[in-house]
Amino acid sequence: MKCPGCETDMMAAERYEGTYGRSLEIDVCHACNGLWFDGRESVLLTPGSTIRLFQSMYERAAAARATLVAAPGCPRCPERLVERSDQVKATRFSFLQCAQHGRFITFFQWLREKNLVRSLSPVELLELKSRVKFVDCGNCGAPVSLETTSMCPHCQAPLSILAPDSIAETLKEMQEKELARTSVKPELLFEAMTVSARLDRSLPTRPWAGDLIMAGLRGLFGVLTRR
Repeated sequence: MKCPGCETDMMAAERYEGTYGRSLEIDVCHACNGLWFDGRESVLLTPGSTIRLFQSMYERAAAARATLVAAPGCPRCPERLVERSDQVKATRFSFLQCAQHGRFITFFQWLREKNLVRSLSPVELLELKSRVKFVDCGNCGAPVSLETTSMCPHCQAPLSILAPDSIAETLKEMQEKELARTSVKPELLFEAMTVSARLDRSLPTRPWAGDLIMAGLRGLFGVLTRR
């Protein structure tokens, strides 16, 4: 189907294992790396499937930079999508919803939904500003000047970073659920748990730091592939 986020024809259905033996079909856009959920697929994914989707989206993220449209429509009906927000623990995330047919969410906002990234604290923001002049928005890719703002001027997303502490907590919770479900320790979850505390949390020093989220993910999966 046509992607409701960027209106390209690069959205494809992918199959993932869901809880209680379900087979879930999730529509993933290879142009903007957005997700369309017809129902509750995001919360019905098994922990192992969540990690596999996480890794698959990370691997596509560098090439998936299509611009999101200003007023996206539902891919199932003529209605326009409405922006909604929700919260997981202390992290707020946003998505675009059709009341009848489902919701669209970007990779950045999905990471926030899964509590894998967090907003910069005031102290971290001051430290970053002392070292870096520009970063790329993790949500839409637009350049952000730290001299004038602390959020993206294009999509209003807050500056965020990958949160190793949140990753460790979230993956531990997923691991426990997967163990209870299958009695088999998923290799990827175990590997991610053992390396999450070793991520380099130092802030960049180059004038243009790029995407802070992708920098953190490169560190995480870089360690995983070396083990």
